[in-house]
Amino acid sequence: MLLQQLVAYAQNSGELPSMHSRKNVRYVIQLDESGHFLQCLDRSTKEQKNGPEMLGPDYKRGNIIIAKPFFDDGQYTLGKVDPKKADDPKKKEHAQKYHEQYTLAIRNLAATINAPSVKAVDSFLQHYDLFGEPQLADVDVTAVFTFEVNGIFPVLLPAIQQNWVSKTDDSATSEEDLPTLRCISCGEIRPALKRHRIPIKGIPDGQATGMTFISANNDAFESYGLENSLIAPTCKPCSEQISNAFNALLKDQKTHINIGSTAYIFWTKNSDFSFGSLITDPDESELQTLFRSAYTGKAGTETTADENAFYAAALSASGARVVVRDWLETTVTKVKENLRTYFQLQSIVDESGGKLLWFNLWRLTNSVTNSKSKVEKPSPLTTQALMRLALQGGILPQWILYQVVRRLRAEQKVKSEHAALIKMVLLSQNIGKDTQYMAQLEDDISEPAYVCGRLLAVIESIQREALGDVNATVTDRFYGTASSAPASVFSRLLRGAQDHLSRLRKDRPGTYFALDTRLQEIMKRLNTFPATLDLQEQGMFALGFYHQKAADRKAAKERSEARKQNEANQPETTSGNK
Repeated sequence: MLLQQLVAYAQNSGELPSMHSRKNVRYVIQLDESGHFLQCLDRSTKEQKNGPEMLGPDYKRGNIIIAKPFFDDGQYTLGKVDPKKADDPKKKEHAQKYHEQYTLAIRNLAATINAPSVKAVDSFLQHYDLFGEPQLADVDVTAVFTFEVNGIFPVLLPAIQQNWVSKTDDSATSEEDLPTLRCISCGEIRPALKRHRIPIKGIPDGQATGMTFISANNDAFESYGLENSLIAPTCKPCSEQISNAFNALLKDQKTHINIGSTAYIFWTKNSDFSFGSLITDPDESELQTLFRSAYTGKAGTETTADENAFYAAALSASGARVVVRDWLETTVTKVKENLRTYFQLQSIVDESGGKLLWFNLWRLTNSVTNSKSKVEKPSPLTTQALMRLALQGGILPQWILYQVVRRLRAEQKVKSEHAALIKMVLLSQNIGKDTQYMAQLEDDISEPAYVCGRLLAVIESIQREALGDVNATVTDRFYGTASSAPASVFSRLLRGAQDHLSRLRKDRPGTYFALDTRLQEIMKRLNTFPATLDLQEQGMFALGFYHQKAADRKAAKERSEARKQNEANQPETTSGNK
């Protein structure tokens, strides 16, 4: 089914000429009609380091030396070697062979095709000193080069495109020499390619030259005497469309996400719904529209187009082959439902208690790593679990909670993204709960772990009000123990809090009364301190701590604003006799 949908995607996206694909072209060598060099235009930008896309010939070369006329890298086009490998004599020898092949290909085209632009490029290559031109001295030889002659790009000429199709269908691989088999994509009995010819690029850790989707090179993978790509027979049109679809999806930021060594691709038939944009860069207005659509069902939110099929696949590299790790076929409506749940599960009040937050995928996954480490990277398993939840629904595994709790014990503080990830795990495993539950302080929760977390936050506030900024707060010193074995440490913490309250009662009675009242209200919810807390309870502890601190900051801000408002409303007084 995956192959059929890729073919359909390629056909809906517009047919490309056979054996052609779109690539980023960085350099345009501009010539006049006589083949004289004018300039080498570098089209790279911050957004497109390798330049904008163009249509041109493509072929999976492997170890074959074959030039792609007017659409090749610096080794073939100019005979130049990467400066990093300039001391390797073999690299220089190879570059010279590549360029000779390229020059010969252009010479043959100029002799068979009556096109002034082609003849101009041929003249340039025959007579121009490529190494003596300063503009060609510091080019990136790994980038793609093309030619322009008086505004004409020879690579786009129909005669050049057709010549390339004929060249790649040489006698060694012509349809007469190919076995006739049933194509696994279209189901028709047609000549099947022994090797797929258009490489698939863009998969993390994959070969830079591109990979093949169907291939076998060992006896263990071969069957019924079929080898290479014939193990899963594919006709030439389907093979090209599959590769072109993969490449198009892997290039577009809206249709793919790279996660570690895995690339996720996703697409729909007719809907403009962009899953990738929402999960990597959630916009609040778009999220509110997504949330409202669950209740309104009005046009503009859930439309007929939303019933279109939605497809997603997880891809990784294995040597020179593309591996499908996961495949999903559902509807846009279902994905929107899952995406709504995904964002509602993570919604959490910000650290100032002012508004609800939603997080992009990377902020959630990075929250379980050491932010100060330049080496540690987030586990792709965490991101894959989050992607599965967003696409397919379900629950988040318990081991994600373990990762967050371990990070909190190391950092001795709870950030908004930590609280969001904990909330996602706990609520996804408790399907009956409202997804908005625990987005902010829940005063009616009497669970000891949650109350202990709130208590630690209040004790820290008491310390801060009494002593000001200190080198190490009670949270810095005792968070790990308090969150796992409360009974062993809270008696000590409460004695310290009473000492601080005594100081505040003398110096700042108003602050003393507010903090003491809050402390007593929380203590009423505890009969005794738990000896130990399990993993889920440690997650609840962290949420209680985070919620209480956010609520305290919000209350402090509101008191400050009220005080300023009262001062502004006081009438001005004057002194002296009238």
